[in-house]
Amino acid sequence: MSGGVPDELREAEYTLGDYWTAVYHRKWIILLVALIAAVSAGITSRFLPKQYEAQAVFYVPRDVESSIGISRELLGARLPTGTIDHARAYASILQHPDAWEAVRAQFPQKSKARFGRDLDIVATREGIIRVFSRDPDPVLAADIANAMVEYFNEFHANMIKQDLDASLGKIDEEIERVDRQLVEAIRLKQVFQEQHGIGSMPSNLVQVEEERTSFTSKLLSARVRLASIDEEMRSLDQQIEEESNRYIRGQLLENTKEGAFHTQLRERRSLLEVDRGGVTAEIAGLEKAIRTIGETIKALPERMTELSKFDDDIQNYRQIRESYEKTRDELRTSSLELRRAALVISKAMPSSTPSFPKTGLNVLVATLAGLVVGTIYALLLDGFRRRRLREQLHDFELERWKAAQPKDSTSTAG
Repeated sequence: MSGGVPDELREAEYTLGDYWTAVYHRKWIILLVALIAAVSAGITSRFLPKQYEAQAVFYVPRDVESSIGISRELLGARLPTGTIDHARAYASILQHPDAWEAVRAQFPQKSKARFGRDLDIVATREGIIRVFSRDPDPVLAADIANAMVEYFNEFHANMIKQDLDASLGKIDEEIERVDRQLVEAIRLKQVFQEQHGIGSMPSNLVQVEEERTSFTSKLLSARVRLASIDEEMRSLDQQIEEESNRYIRGQLLENTKEGAFHTQLRERRSLLEVDRGGVTAEIAGLEKAIRTIGETIKALPERMTELSKFDDDIQNYRQIRESYEKTRDELRTSSLELRRAALVISKAMPSSTPSFPKTGLNVLVATLAGLVVGTIYALLLDGFRRRRLREQLHDFELERWKAAQPKDSTSTAG
């Protein structure tokens, strides 16, 4: 003190030591406030409804665009894309209200209002997707997180299945169209063969030539037979003429040997007439057949060229049909080998400790807050004390100033 005045009253401003002194002198107040805050936080946390959190972690591999079938290129390790943009794009599927509604339908005990608040979808920089689900029931929280991953796989599978069904439908339509074209091509080929009479003819030109040679040989044989018949008929005519001159009194003796021989000669000639007519008809038929074969051989290359066009069309339609059938079978087989789009790193499991409220964290935060509030309260108390002291100092200085003033003359005179 100086002249009866405390030194602390003469300081105009706080120093760091003043703050520390104020805190030190009121440390029990600070500790009491912190203790009250910690106890309050602990009691409040104890009575707050508990929330359990489950986490499912998965990723979408790089080959998700080629996830149909098991080809050689897809036998290697399926690694994450490694880009956060892809992961965010895939995560947005699970962040859509339609996905929430589809999954919530499996858990009617979960209200619609809380479903969105208790669900978080996070995409990491490495391309990993984390699904956080919270609920007072730890089993329900884990089931919802796993159901979200299953929904992602089903969503991907349904999109591919829809594309497969559409592709299979179009392929079936194309097969029906090719079948109609194939039937029409076969019909046109048959009509062409019937119009040109080549339905039963060999397509090999050598065989046609051999057939014409055979007909020519038969024609020569028939002409030889005709010449033989003509020669025999001329001989018979001479014999008949000689026998006709043998008459008794102008009449043929029918009961004689000469008459019987004459009759046999005439019957033989009649038979030869019949044979000659048959051979002549055979010759005419063979000549016509040879002419027809000749015309056919002459026109055969052109007709076979036209016929080959029909065969080419028929073969082309059959190849197209086989190609469509092969593609359809491959798609159907691939649909049985559909690979999962979401590969689970860790499946959500029910938690044994609640994620909210975190009693230890709440107590720690409340304690720190209590220390801060207690410190501020201690500084405020010290500030109020210093203010009172300054007022006392002011009064003290005023009294000293009044005491130092000289007395007036009147007082002196008295």
